[in-house]
Amino acid sequence: MQNNWEEKIETKKGNIGENIIKNFLEKKDYLVYKCITEKSHFFDNIIFKTNEQPRMIEIKTYARRNFFPDTGINYNHYLTYKKQIMDIYMFFVDELEKKVYGNKLSYLDKNINYNRQKYPLITKTNRGEKILFPLCLMEEYFDLTEKQVLKIKNSSTRNNKYKYIKAKKFNVKWIKNINWS
Repeated sequence: MQNNWEEKIETKKGNIGENIIKNFLEKKDYLVYKCITEKSHFFDNIIFKTNEQPRMIEIKTYARRNFFPDTGINYNHYLTYKKQIMDIYMFFVDELEKKVYGNKLSYLDKNINYNRQKYPLITKTNRGEKILFPLCLMEEYFDLTEKQVLKIKNSSTRNNKYKYIKAKKFNVKWIKNINWS
C-alpha cells in the first residue's frame, strides 16, 4: 500500500513542497524530523532548534482558491490537529501566489470577516469538507523560484479548464508575526 501512496500525483506534489520547507527550515538551523511510521500520521514533521520548544508542522502544497483570497485544509484533518497538545504550524506552498505562507493553526482559527466573508469557512468539495482561512491571517515566508513553481505545476491535478491564468488577483496584506530566524 505504501508504494501506491507514493505513486499518487498528489503525494509527489506534496513531497516537492515538503522538500522546499525542509530546506528553508534547515537554513534557519532547525533540525527537521519526519515520521517514519508507515501508516497515517497527523503531521508532516517535528522541528527543533536550540533553546526553543519543538514545533509540529504540516505542509500543504496547493494553490489558494482561484477566485477567493483564502486557502484551507481537509476539515477532518483540522479536527485531528485541534486535539493535539502542541499547536500545529501550517505551511502553504502556493504555486498560484508563487509564495510560501502560513501561521499557527490557533491563529488561523480566529473568527474574522474578510472580503465580505466570515472565516473560518467550512465548505464542501468533491473531496469532502474543507475549512478555509483568509490569506490576510497568513505570514508570508518567502517567494518560490520559477523552477519550483514549474515543478509544482507539472505535478498538479488541477483540471485544465481551471487554469491558473484565470485566477483573480488579490492585494493581500501579508502579516509578519512569527520569527523563523
